[in-house]
Amino acid sequence: MQEIIQSRKFGKTTPTRALFDSGSTRTLAASASVEAWGLEPHVLERPMTVRMVDTTTRDITQAAWAKLTIGKWRGKVLVYILPQFIKPLIIGMDASPQQPFDPKAIPEAFREFAALFDPAAADEYPPKRGPLDVKLRFASGDVDTPYRRTKYNEEERAALDEIIDNGLRTGKIVPAPGATNPSSVLFVKDEPEKKIINRVVFDLRGPNAKILSEVHDLPTVEDIMESMAGMMIFCKLDVSKAFNCIRLADEDSINATAFRTHRGVFKWTVLPFGIKVGSVAMQRLMDAMLRGLKGVAACQDDIIVGGKNKEELIENTRAVLRRVREFQLPLKLSKCEFFATAVPLLGFVLSAQGISTTKSAVQAMLDFPVPKTRKQVRSFIGAVGHISGWIKGFADMRAPLDQLLKKDVKFVWTDECQQAFSRIKKVVTSTPVLRLPRRDEVFVCEADASDIGTGAVLYNMKPGGNPSDMKCLKLVGYYSKRLSSAERNYSTTVKELLAIVRAEDMRSGPGGGGSSRCKLLLTLDRSPHL
Repeated sequence: MQEIIQSRKFGKTTPTRALFDSGSTRTLAASASVEAWGLEPHVLERPMTVRMVDTTTRDITQAAWAKLTIGKWRGKVLVYILPQFIKPLIIGMDASPQQPFDPKAIPEAFREFAALFDPAAADEYPPKRGPLDVKLRFASGDVDTPYRRTKYNEEERAALDEIIDNGLRTGKIVPAPGATNPSSVLFVKDEPEKKIINRVVFDLRGPNAKILSEVHDLPTVEDIMESMAGMMIFCKLDVSKAFNCIRLADEDSINATAFRTHRGVFKWTVLPFGIKVGSVAMQRLMDAMLRGLKGVAACQDDIIVGGKNKEELIENTRAVLRRVREFQLPLKLSKCEFFATAVPLLGFVLSAQGISTTKSAVQAMLDFPVPKTRKQVRSFIGAVGHISGWIKGFADMRAPLDQLLKKDVKFVWTDECQQAFSRIKKVVTSTPVLRLPRRDEVFVCEADASDIGTGAVLYNMKPGGNPSDMKCLKLVGYYSKRLSSAERNYSTTVKELLAIVRAEDMRSGPGGGGSSRCKLLLTLDRSPHL
């Protein structure tokens, strides 16, 4: 311990011995120390339980605000008071000063762009970007904002104060006197204790009900597979506070974001998180910024850059960083990855070998309880549908569950439903790695039809390979679709022809991105159809 802490109370400065504890989520002090420093304790609205290093628990009922000086850093922190505590002061992670930004943490090849990674860049007010700024469009008629009068505790007020103070300082938040129907503020807390605040959420259900949707395609896994075809090494860039990097274009849009707090009513001048068109606006900005660049894909605030080797990756990443600098977007260094052989994306893992499902996604399927309602069946099918491209014959497999979704069918969980449910769970535990498609190789597509649906399997074939030899084929993806009631009346031959037509559609999916230059060999019952 060192005498490096000062607590300030009405100008009084007292050197204090303190212990930094990275394992403590809160700053703690002995009641005798708080009294000696001249701080003013107050009773917590809700007592807080803390677990000590010896695994015992202690209840805390009082806290006091203190101004701390640690070297050149100064800050205000809520100190929780423990009676008969042997340590004068423990500095937890809620008060530890952030380490100064070090450009050397950035790979030398990209250090020229260090200013983009400086945390201070995220607080700068975004520039005008003309049509990329957001002008909200509203439906006619009045919609009442859900009113939630909330009494904040000390921790919640502190979290909200930080957002308001930072927003007022940067101009991203301004006072909103006279605002009508302002939204409420909610706090998302950890599980199961629900005591530690993970993030602050603005309840924008009211304005979202009036805001008209906008159309802009969001990328799919297949789109990203197409962009990353042939790439062996990757960089991942993360835009810091992404939505707040986009301006709201007019006063009506700004007024719609008003929110009430313990300090009055405020409104956003930039795009807040939770607004209806936020995802579309962010993707539109990313697409405009990266247009024309090779070896790059973006989804919302994530940018993936690929290269066939390290030299190409550096070249592609520097091209992206030049665009990011031109558009004045900040990047969060702690969430960026450089020269990685595998990176997370859209709930999947992208690597040189291809795209695979994550362990957490598979575990979520395994933990899904047996559905008891149509809504739960729909949720399960939707969750598994996210990885349907990894499951052969998924349409046939899910058929008994689909029957439960029909309005005129009574919900009865039969043995057939349980078998389908269990089979799907078993299959998701062994999903393969889908290879990133190679447009310079021939695609082999196996098509098949049943009485329930059609399916196809897409492969890349090695140059000079034989489509009948599985050693020459690399799996790119599966495709399946149910037959409609009318299509089920088709003859076997027509069903198989429909399977071929649908298999051809895979050319516009991960197989070829719609490129007619891709060579596609269709097979049905192991017989080739060129």
